[in-house]
Amino acid sequence: MSVQPSLSGNEPFVTLIQAARENRTIRQKLIDILKLDPFHRTSVLHFYVETLKQKAAPEELIAAVACLLDPKVAEKAFRIILDALPDE
Repeated sequence: MSVQPSLSGNEPFVTLIQAARENRTIRQKLIDILKLDPFHRTSVLHFYVETLKQKAAPEELIAAVACLLDPKVAEKAFRIILDALPDE
């Protein structure tokens, strides 16, 4: 039995999504990752998480990015980010 992670209570994840909504560079990086097929998305995210750990990134950022390893979370994040795209 799997437990669906709660995203609204995950402050680092919420902050990551908010940053993606406000910052074009972050938004584009996440879109580029999240639009990949599941196999490649997971591979890239694992690499990204390991890179963040090696660079001693804040644990909150690592945890937020790691949440995206869950396919349902990744899909939801992708929809949230795309729905919030400004008209440019």
